[in-house]
Amino acid sequence: MFRNYLSLVFFIVISSASLPAMALDLPTVTVKTESFKQMIYLDGMVEAVQQATLFSQTSGRVIKLAYDVDDFVKQGSVIAKLRDTEQRARYKQADAGRDAAKAQAEKARLEFKRVSGLFAKKLVSASLKDQAEAALKSAEAALNAASARFDEAKEQLDHTVIRAPFSGTLTQRHIELGETIQVGQPVVSGVSNRDALRFNVQIPQRLIDTARKLTTVDIVLQDGSHITADQITVFPTADSKTHSFQLRAQLFSNQHRIYPGMFVKVGLETGQLSQLSVPVSSLLHRSELSAVYVLDNGRVQLRQVRPGPTYNGQQVILSGLQPGENVVTQPNQAVIAIKAQLRGE
Repeated sequence: MFRNYLSLVFFIVISSASLPAMALDLPTVTVKTESFKQMIYLDGMVEAVQQATLFSQTSGRVIKLAYDVDDFVKQGSVIAKLRDTEQRARYKQADAGRDAAKAQAEKARLEFKRVSGLFAKKLVSASLKDQAEAALKSAEAALNAASARFDEAKEQLDHTVIRAPFSGTLTQRHIELGETIQVGQPVVSGVSNRDALRFNVQIPQRLIDTARKLTTVDIVLQDGSHITADQITVFPTADSKTHSFQLRAQLFSNQHRIYPGMFVKVGLETGQLSQLSVPVSSLLHRSELSAVYVLDNGRVQLRQVRPGPTYNGQQVILSGLQPGENVVTQPNQAVIAIKAQLRGE
């Protein structure tokens, strides 16, 4: 680092000499104060808008696994199948019980109809009619109970076939072929179409009022590129442990090779700030040092500066320059001019 600093000082000394007229032809820009968005960047995480873990709703041995991690599954496709011998036996038993209850209910209905007709002709007593009516109600109640047992048995049988609730990609498989699983045991996890993503970030409570006014946020990816996300939702309450609020921004079109589980930087605009700026192409970098060529009365000087953030091709300069100074926008041309001066051209 010391050698780089000496090299920079050397360039500053030799470039402070008077230059020929070609120095006046160097492309320059006048340093001025501009208004920039004042941003604060927080760590956020990418997640799928629709994601789920499927749990077993019945017990049994796994006899079929149709998909594995990273496989695409269409909605309704069979992901896994369990041995259904016990469930099918209960289903058949419940079906037979329902049929028997239907027959008993129909018999009681016909008997009540017959007795009611005789009672209307005053051929039977009221007590006999009441008995027939009570028998009908009992048979109908038995039929309802048998139908409920049938529905339960059918549902348990259906649960032996695990289907995809939506189209998506499997991210994790929690079971193996031949394994016996129990009720409530996780089977697979998956996410929906990865073109629908959202970003979650924790907002400190000191920024919550600012966050609630935002309509967009700036997402900075790993390669340094920026995308804008809208559809912002700020949760109404803070986390009781971290005392921070959750902000969620949705992105409907994924064209940037980002995937659920990745970390990104989420930028929040906190106001406007006036700062000096020059084009990014004006900066010259030497290891940890940054500098620009300043043209002043026909003299070119290499000036060390402290750069700040970059906005739309403009480099914010925190120190080292003053408003009104002329900065060479093409450092390579400034170097050529300096070399020409040293050769006496």
